Amino acid sequence: MDDEEKAHYLVGLVEQNAAAPLKRGVNRFECLLERLGLGGPIDEKVRDAIFEMQQVRNVIVHRRGIADTRFCRSCPSFQLSPSGRVMVSHPMWEKYHRSTLEYFIEIMCRTADKFGDSAMRERLRPVAQGNAVSAQAPNGTAVETAEAGTDEIGRASCRERV
Repeated sequence: MDDEEKAHYLVGLVEQNAAAPLKRGVNRFECLLERLGLGGPIDEKVRDAIFEMQQVRNVIVHRRGIADTRFCRSCPSFQLSPSGRVMVSHPMWEKYHRSTLEYFIEIMCRTADKFGDSAMRERLRPVAQGNAVSAQAPNGTAVETAEAGTDEIGRASCRERV
């Protein structure tokens, strides 16, 4: 078994031990991050948007975009009945993109904090605020990013059912 296979095997064992595949939204990742000492609070809007995105993704991938009872219960604000069509609007896509970026940045900052790079949050602030087209990498080089826009994420329409 090479190093990559060993890593996948170990992550699989940790996932099983933490019951990660049974968790939904960011909880699936947070239970693993906690085991690495990288857990932490998540903004409620980000948490809700990622949960909603996961539910929408599952319906699109596994049910060809047709809502089922589980989706309708998890995401009542879609106001769909089972067999209704789930559509992703551009504002929804932007909300999902922004929330994913914010969560990713949070994990990067937690990792940097754990390993002694206390300045990472400051360097990533322009990206996190969504109004920068570049940020500075830890080695001081410019990192080009797509402009994310300045709109608020907004309240997600799904609520996690634990």
